[in-house]
Amino acid sequence: IFLSKLQIAVLFGGAPLNTSFQNAATTVLRAIDKSRYEVTPVGIKKDGSWWLYPGDNWPDSSTGAGKAAPITFRLF
Repeated sequence: IFLSKLQIAVLFGGAPLNTSFQNAATTVLRAIDKSRYEVTPVGIKKDGSWWLYPGDNWPDSSTGAGKAAPITFRLF
């Protein structure tokens, strides 16, 4: 039987990246069972823009560094 991974997004941000909310997201991202879940980290910056952190490139909680790409939304 082939079972695909459940795809989930972990949202974080909206404030400086070294807040307790960011630390909680980092804890979730590190602890989640990647053999069962396909995880997509999504950061929301203070200006309201959304950023995709593919793979294991989520921001470090102490520096805020991470490789990200902006997410563009289209409204119908």
